[in-house]
Amino acid sequence: MPVLIDLACCVLALQSAPVAEHLVPIPLDGWGAAVTETTVPLPEGGAAAPGALVELARERELRDDRVVVVEPGRSVRLPLRGTGGPIRLRPGGTYECAWACGTPAPGTRPAVDLALRSVRDQRILWERPATGTDPPEGRWRRDHARFTIPGDAGPSLLDGVEFHVRHVGAKTDALHLDNLVLAEVVPDGAGVRTLFDGRTLEGWIGSRGGAQDAFVVRDGAIHCNPGATVGSNLFTEDQYEDFVLHLEFRLPPGGNNGIALRAPLEGDPAYAGLEAQVLDTIHPGYLTIKPWQTHGSIYGVAPARRGFHRPTGQWNRQTIRVEGRNVQVILNGATILDVDLDLAVEAGTLSGREHPGLRRRAGHVGFCGHGDPVSFRNIRLLELATDRPLSDRTTP
Repeated sequence: MPVLIDLACCVLALQSAPVAEHLVPIPLDGWGAAVTETTVPLPEGGAAAPGALVELARERELRDDRVVVVEPGRSVRLPLRGTGGPIRLRPGGTYECAWACGTPAPGTRPAVDLALRSVRDQRILWERPATGTDPPEGRWRRDHARFTIPGDAGPSLLDGVEFHVRHVGAKTDALHLDNLVLAEVVPDGAGVRTLFDGRTLEGWIGSRGGAQDAFVVRDGAIHCNPGATVGSNLFTEDQYEDFVLHLEFRLPPGGNNGIALRAPLEGDPAYAGLEAQVLDTIHPGYLTIKPWQTHGSIYGVAPARRGFHRPTGQWNRQTIRVEGRNVQVILNGATILDVDLDLAVEAGTLSGREHPGLRRRAGHVGFCGHGDPVSFRNIRLLELATDRPLSDRTTP
């Protein structure tokens, strides 16, 4: 029997109590010859009306200049392919997918039926009918869903799987589809430790806990306090060299924060250490920011890909892997940054400023409060093996 999940259920599942699991991206490499992508130029900036500016920012954030076009009342089949051929999912495996969809005309909103079928026998492995709950705020959105492949689906999966997308709105404009992401939900393995107990800031140092401090605990999450008058940063007591950091974060409209990596306790973590940006880049106020200022970027050093946030106000999942000179950022199952720090600055930093923190081998993990009510929860870390003693890891 197919597994039926509507959008409301998906959102509830994704925003429920944190669990010890993370997303591992499944790289997709195009759709094959049967699917045609159409060039649709991105809208120009400079819209005057506030509503038009919001819509402009959303569209420029969520899609590229080439999209899959689905005409009203029609369907397309999108076979999932990797660099080695068809994607083969695991019977009993749990996955999350996400996609951007929209319409080219103002005043309309996308409505889409989505199903995952096996290529071999067209068995329905999962489907999500259109729910009629399209967000009222605009015609472009990023949708997310979670599903589990039936345990008896093994023979059906031998030739791969494909998404079937049907444009439900027969009297509306064409549907544009872009930036489909697929990831497997994987339980945390041995060695992953919890950095935040959900109740206190034990194990953390800096501006913490008090009514005037930059970070407080509320409802099982660490919140940046917009009314803070004492300090701005929160750091782990311990230092780390090579590690994998898993966490969830939630942004208010226009929210700005940062994740400190290999940082010292003194100085600006963006320069004295490394800072991975945390930013509501879909906000129209950030239309003209530099590429190295976008969410997931190593500030001033390496730009991340845009367009993979969940809607503002929802919880996002993120993994940051720092290993040697490489930093990788995975946002909601999409790899948005994978950079060699040495190669990134061969011609100088993108910010044009000195970043002595690039030479640090270890340091604290933390949050860089900028006064916006950004929240973090479900914070876990896996230390990766290193042969150097800590005394050698804390200095360039």
